Amino acid sequence: TAKAHRRTFIIEVMGNKCGWLATYSAVAGGGNMVIVPEEEYDKEKIINKVQKLHDEGKSYLVILASEGTGDMQELVKELEARTGISTRLTVLGLVQRGGSPTANDRVFASVLGEQATLAAISGLHNIAFGMQRGKIVCIDLHDAITNKKEYPEELRHLAEVISL
Repeated sequence: TAKAHRRTFIIEVMGNKCGWLATYSAVAGGGNMVIVPEEEYDKEKIINKVQKLHDEGKSYLVILASEGTGDMQELVKELEARTGISTRLTVLGLVQRGGSPTANDRVFASVLGEQATLAAISGLHNIAFGMQRGKIVCIDLHDAITNKKEYPEELRHLAEVISL
């Protein structure tokens, strides 16, 4: 739609404390820019980059933004007012979670469900199960909640390189 209508689209995805999803989406989907909580939200810089890319011949842009990084509706209004570039906001939010599960999703859920059931029967609590390097792992629930992965700077760099 962005290409067909020669528009800039800002697509807001989940990730209000982490830019992984926005960055992966930008790389996988050919996004032109990523706005993430790991970097300071600079509206002027974004508007200037959009104008520069447009001036260089980009007739449409796709910008991925993690939720909570700034007021994207305000950015849309200001982008249009200052550049004259038609801009739209799409907020995916919980729609991202609404797809039908694949066969792999169903098997994964069944395997983890069995592990959780066996743990409960055994009297274990405050634990979580997941998959790591193809193996089922059990970790302390507190660790699961508080564990924060480092933001992939090399992927951020790749997103910028691809967008040029």
